[in-house]
Amino acid sequence: MSNQSRLKTWIILGIILSISFILADQYVRLIEIPTLEARRDLQQSILNGTAVSPYQFRVLVPWFTHGLENFLGLFTQNDTFGLAYIVFDILAIFSSLAALYIYLQNWFPVEISLIGSLIAALSMLTCFRDHYFQPWSLLEPAIIAFGLHLLYHRKFTLFGMVIILGSLNRETTIFLVVAYFLSWALPDIRKVFSRQSLRWWLMGLIFFCLWAVVFLGIRILFGETPRAITVIEIWRINIQSKNLLKSVKLILLFLGVFWLLIPLGLHHAHVFIRKMAWLIPLYLGLIVFFSIWYEVRLLMTLYPIIIPIGLSYLHPCRNLNIETGKRITS
Repeated sequence: MSNQSRLKTWIILGIILSISFILADQYVRLIEIPTLEARRDLQQSILNGTAVSPYQFRVLVPWFTHGLENFLGLFTQNDTFGLAYIVFDILAIFSSLAALYIYLQNWFPVEISLIGSLIAALSMLTCFRDHYFQPWSLLEPAIIAFGLHLLYHRKFTLFGMVIILGSLNRETTIFLVVAYFLSWALPDIRKVFSRQSLRWWLMGLIFFCLWAVVFLGIRILFGETPRAITVIEIWRINIQSKNLLKSVKLILLFLGVFWLLIPLGLHHAHVFIRKMAWLIPLYLGLIVFFSIWYEVRLLMTLYPIIIPIGLSYLHPCRNLNIETGKRITS
């Protein structure tokens, strides 16, 4: 990489960082300041092991911010809970947008990759509502984007570490394990039954075990806890007419016209991007049955999957063989 390219990269990361400050400021004003004490109580209950499910099992952010609180307390006598989360918000949003930008550069030039990150940044604003303590949602796009980037480059050791870390953040990191199987099993599903596929199955089993050990281990550690809300209660909320209209409105606002580019871009996308598209119906199925539909922050997890598909329509991977994913040199 030339000095000019390095400079351009640092400038773009600086732009993303400045945008992260703006978004974090909005998040703090809209979510964190009005619900400060409720957030403090829920964080403390997670640290004490007395929180309801699933919050009790999403320990990565509470552990991190609690340590950050103690560190900041060395420099001030004031309350550091809010300050710790301001720092976390900036870092999490920046990590998500920067990881997405780096991931997109696998197939797109700098300008298109930056546009993808900016689209994600703008859509985040629709997510800063209808909750008071969901900090893991800010970090999850970074985990998914970084995990897929490592998977694309077959950095399997680091990929496994991301699975472990992500499983402490939110249980949906299982989709990275699914992504691994999609990456080699498609498009010819018959290869999964060949002798040559044994090592891929063994590797996949290792990744699944890493996720399962964290998923089950943390539940054994804290024991069974009551659910914050049941599936029946979720369904009753979702089917109310006012909530259905609210869900449609927020989902449309989340990406706007860019939603239309996703089916249009699928044919033009790199083979790896198309394989990862199978995660969309799987993840949306989970949302339909177990989540409140108007909480569009849950769609942020799909940034690394849907953004490159839509961008592929605007900038097809002309320098790549779409079937093999190899660069065309002639």
